[in-house]
Amino acid sequence: MEGTKCAKLLIRRWSDSDDVGALTELLHRAYRKHLEANLNFVAATQTPEHTARRIARGVCWIAEREQDIVGTAMLEGPGDDDPDDPPLYRNPSVCVLSQFAVEPRLQGTGIGKALLAKIESEAIRLGAATLALDTSERATDLIRMYERWGFRIVGFHQWGGNVNYRSVVMSKALVPPVQE
Repeated sequence: MEGTKCAKLLIRRWSDSDDVGALTELLHRAYRKHLEANLNFVAATQTPEHTARRIARGVCWIAEREQDIVGTAMLEGPGDDDPDDPPLYRNPSVCVLSQFAVEPRLQGTGIGKALLAKIESEAIRLGAATLALDTSERATDLIRMYERWGFRIVGFHQWGGNVNYRSVVMSKALVPPVQE
């Protein structure tokens, strides 16, 4: 099944008919508190064109509630050939979670966990053994959340451009479901 329903939540693949502007605005809202804390996450200020370029790098999943986009997550990989990325991302058994966001007023309601479950199952389907991500080492709220979800810090990375922080690189071993 392409989409996954959880209560009134639908998780599905991004479609070319979806509104990249609306997705970009969601990213801006979700990352605003970090921008206000002087953490320049790319997603906090990226243009719709930049969002579209990021979507083209992998598979974008969205969470919808009553036809409104309320969450999103990107799955890239397995493996990556971008020399600017952390070395772990270039491992052919690693998929990467990126551009992960939930509507601020709905954070803590399970939307993020539902998106993560979809990302994990897709990464396993693609043959990945590990799911990786990165976030600012100063975004302790995000680091704690990812640790609760089974991720562990495995390294650090300094991005170029306007990013004004060092990132922690985190990973989680993926466990395929038991076949009965």
